[in-house]
Amino acid sequence: MNDLVALRAKHDENIANLDVAKTSLADVSHELAKAKHELELVKDAPIVSDVLECDECPIFKSDLAPLQSKFATVVCELEEMKSRPVLLGACKLCPMLRSELDEKNTLIKSLGKTKVVESSPPIDCHVCPGLISDLDNLAVEKANLENENTYLRAILSWVSSSEPQLGMMIKQFKRGDDFGVSYTYTKSDFDKLYGKIGKAAGVLSTLNTASTSTQPSLVDPVDGVLKEPQKAPPQK
Repeated sequence: MNDLVALRAKHDENIANLDVAKTSLADVSHELAKAKHELELVKDAPIVSDVLECDECPIFKSDLAPLQSKFATVVCELEEMKSRPVLLGACKLCPMLRSELDEKNTLIKSLGKTKVVESSPPIDCHVCPGLISDLDNLAVEKANLENENTYLRAILSWVSSSEPQLGMMIKQFKRGDDFGVSYTYTKSDFDKLYGKIGKAAGVLSTLNTASTSTQPSLVDPVDGVLKEPQKAPPQK
């Protein structure tokens, strides 16, 4: 019974497939008939060569001829390029340039391995010796002026301490910036204004040997300034 049911179902399936096949066959037959009709129309169509040319056809043909020639030339060049063993091969100068590049690279590597040698100082120009000589002369002149100023300040300090009235007159020449005659200067003031003088410049020894004063011997100078003890006021 089961086998009979299976056969019945298979028979129904085959009938359905047959209907589908018939439908497909009808569609194909219709397409075939349409294609045959179009083929007949093409066969009955006139040949193009029988159609008369228009007035512009000769112009187009004359323009087409040089283009065809150029096209043929380009095709030949392309075939020649393709026939080479290496497309766009190296030129004749490339080996020389390559060897030169290798030499330069070798030189650069050797320079990188060598130690850097300190370069010699630049050569002075022709004006430098003259300027150096002038600078030395000015330095000597500056030292002489400093020595002279120190000597004058020492004398003024001694005179102002010896003569009270003269000291009062000298005080009138003092400047408002704590600079001038009869001021007591410290060593830092001298160094700031005139540099190292006094004992450092060897001036005081010259002053001591050159002094011809009949006054009693003075005490040692302090910071380049000679000071004398105050005298008693004169008796009437």
